[in-house]
Amino acid sequence: MITVDGRKGGQLEDVRPKGGSIITEWEIVSDVLVWIGDTLRDRSPFVSGDFREGWMLLADGQVVEQGGQIPPADVYTFVNVVPYARKIEVGKTTSGRDFVIQVPNRIAERTAKDATARFGNIAKIRSVWISLANPYALKNDQVSRSFAGGKLRISKRQRPDRVRGSAITYPAITVTLKAA
Repeated sequence: MITVDGRKGGQLEDVRPKGGSIITEWEIVSDVLVWIGDTLRDRSPFVSGDFREGWMLLADGQVVEQGGQIPPADVYTFVNVVPYARKIEVGKTTSGRDFVIQVPNRIAERTAKDATARFGNIAKIRSVWISLANPYALKNDQVSRSFAGGKLRISKRQRPDRVRGSAITYPAITVTLKAA
């Protein structure tokens, strides 16, 4: 949007030679969100395409249709809604290697870090874990596991958030624009 001498949409040639003003407003939120969305899809593993196409954009918790108009919001959130999103983000096999070998894991975390480096002066971008309505529930108890020195260590302690029937959290990226 261009404002010339106080008139929105005015022609640049119409500016007063003495004391005139030209104000240009840039819509940068779409640039940030499009870059993050494209990067998440590019970094996603591709077998069936479900994970790559599973990324959604929420504006204050409401779904934004892909390719649709981005509404004004306080918080924008990218989240992948496939039930195995957590496993792709941070999962390990029983041997201790990353669950996905086609691409590096921690897709949301790496993308948030790169987006912060690129757009950190205009937006606060964080990698987070969120709960969704109607989430996937665990089918079995999951014990605490860790990998140290290339060895799998299984704890005898049962994590309370990993019992059968618990709702999982999903990897996400939140974007909050900084005040001008």
